[in-house]
Amino acid sequence: MKPSLAQFYLDRADESRMAAADASLANVQKKHSEAEATWRAMADLATLRNAGGLST
Repeated sequence: MKPSLAQFYLDRADESRMAAADASLANVQKKHSEAEATWRAMADLATLRNAGGLST
């Protein structure tokens, strides 16, 4: 079974969350936290597209 695009995005979001937690510098934590939010937003969009709720 092919993994979904939304799951790929969620996996990247989890990686970004862990990277933020491991970072000691505030600006690096912020960068990873922003990346996590972006990946989660992309996962939400992918889920909507798969459900037919959004056209491109």
